[in-house]
Amino acid sequence: CDPTDALDSTFKFNLPYSQGWGRRITLREDIKITIDQNQIRDRMILTYPEVAADYIACNFYLSGGCEINTTYTTSQTSQHTDPAGSYVLSSTGSRGLMIANHGTTLFSSVGITFHQSTLRSFIASLDEELPNHLKHLTGSVEKKNYRRSGNIRPAMITALQQILHCPYQGV
Repeated sequence: CDPTDALDSTFKFNLPYSQGWGRRITLREDIKITIDQNQIRDRMILTYPEVAADYIACNFYLSGGCEINTTYTTSQTSQHTDPAGSYVLSSTGSRGLMIANHGTTLFSSVGITFHQSTLRSFIASLDEELPNHLKHLTGSVEKKNYRRSGNIRPAMITALQQILHCPYQGV
């Protein structure tokens, strides 16, 4: 990659607890792609604080994976495992205190993040209304965020291969 391109950066890291690389691509001001590949040297548990997010994210786990426990201020809890070959779609709203338990296998992922205004610009009708089946992805940051996971589908694999092997770097 071009080291002078601030919109496309790749970095390597070799830390006591992990080694690998990451890439951050900004397609537009509000659309970002992250590509990560790393291997954690020992089992690691990370704690993420409760936050209010006003973006929509889709993460694809190509290898590795993790177990996540989430606790909300309402004392609600959820537990889920995001294994290799799965995706997670999450949206605007309050995400609780999250504890992620990562194993030591090679971890590869692709993430796409964008604001709800971008979703509206791509999909909304002329009066800026989203179709009913997408309205749950947008709204107030005070509500509990939407989260859905599943297995990566063939059409998703095609798009991921295009992202990972795009010949237009630096353009």
